[in-house]
Amino acid sequence: MKYKFFLLLLTLMPLSFFGCADPDSDDPFGSGSATEIRFENVTANHQKPSKVQFIFSLRDRSGHAVLIPQSEFTGNVNIIIKEDGKAIDYTESHGFVHTAESFGMDVVLVLDYSASMAQNSGIDTMLMGVDLILNGLAESHRVAILEFHDNNPSDNYSVLQEFTSNKEQARMAVENFTDVYNGFSTCWDAVYSGLELFPDEDVASTYRALVFLSDGFDNSSTHVPDDIIYLAKNLGVNILNIGVGENIAPINEQDLIRIADQTGGRYYRANNLGELQGRFADIVDDLGGNYKISYITPKDKTFHVDIWLEYDDKRTEQPISQQVNGAALVDSDRLGIISFNQPLRHDDKADLFIFCEHMPRSITEFRFMLGLSGTIELDGPIQLIPTASGGLFSDGWSEVEIDNDGYFVTSGPEISFGDFGNLFKISLKGLPEGTATIPMTFDNSIYSNGVLFYGGDPSELNTSGNWETTITID
Repeated sequence: MKYKFFLLLLTLMPLSFFGCADPDSDDPFGSGSATEIRFENVTANHQKPSKVQFIFSLRDRSGHAVLIPQSEFTGNVNIIIKEDGKAIDYTESHGFVHTAESFGMDVVLVLDYSASMAQNSGIDTMLMGVDLILNGLAESHRVAILEFHDNNPSDNYSVLQEFTSNKEQARMAVENFTDVYNGFSTCWDAVYSGLELFPDEDVASTYRALVFLSDGFDNSSTHVPDDIIYLAKNLGVNILNIGVGENIAPINEQDLIRIADQTGGRYYRANNLGELQGRFADIVDDLGGNYKISYITPKDKTFHVDIWLEYDDKRTEQPISQQVNGAALVDSDRLGIISFNQPLRHDDKADLFIFCEHMPRSITEFRFMLGLSGTIELDGPIQLIPTASGGLFSDGWSEVEIDNDGYFVTSGPEISFGDFGNLFKISLKGLPEGTATIPMTFDNSIYSNGVLFYGGDPSELNTSGNWETTITID
């Protein structure tokens, strides 16, 4: 599969090896370290060029998310990476760990507007939990919202909001929906339809989650839990669900638990509506407690990798441990890989985030052009995404300006080789109705030694080696 909160979502800093541990020992952190944290939901996320990469969450012994604040990355976190039992050469390749703000996250919320939820202000409580999640998602993260209710089985759920990074738009879509119904219950069909909102193509830089709450009661769905599990696995979606009520039937609760367990998600129990807000807060923590670790490997054959992490005198009980096919990953590390979020319009406006999946060596400047035409124009200056907000730009980078040739330019201190994260936020306005297309060119002539940026498709490189692509906004 190809993946922090203002109050609860973490900010990022690159995490590299801090040499207080012995990487070549059998017990690299020493017997004095307590094994009180563990990796969970580890997903291999490897990609070219030569990048070994995993997405994971951290848990303590009680199963709670381990949230590491930014200040701890400067000296209180250690990481060991071994290939075939031997530590990697940290002078040539650094390990980077970033929190969820630095990589894409798509979240679908499936909301229960049934008559039973309407009792005792249940819907109001649910909406306060939705607000927690929306406030917690990073600016570049996207959310979609679907509701289900008790009505005719052929018409008992609807999409309130397609995927958008505009959290206020999503919030208004929920606030403007007030209907409550009586009749049939088709929870499983609603969840299945929520999964269908995810694009078919799994994106390496994006973590996917679906959140829903239910009493587990369903009397008329055409889909069953096994259908949900199958589709979620195919789409790479982690399902987090809340079981609500004191009287959840055991068999139905087991379905909720099984869906979460088999999709890499998590099950939360709220015995009553008074506990529901706390369960939503747990989900906010768990979404923010996702991390991605990566490093560049020189190996071009199959090898075994082991990764340990130590934080605050606690270490992971077991390493991330996996066989890796280096031959499938090998490529020139001089090729910088760029991707875009799928920009979604809000009226005539849209926000575009440019993400770097691999940073080549010696990058101290960027130069690119946007083919804005007709009524389309920038809605404010192009913004650099700083390290404190999930980006790659440290202090010292200049604001984006336009040169005499109409290119956008910025420069600053060298960005760490092999790192990944957000680069730019581009806000647009004046979009025409229907589909808008914007040509974009990355100038690679400013780099030497074969370094260039592109989207992974060599056919998009022109005869001068510059990357020409088109941004599509629906």
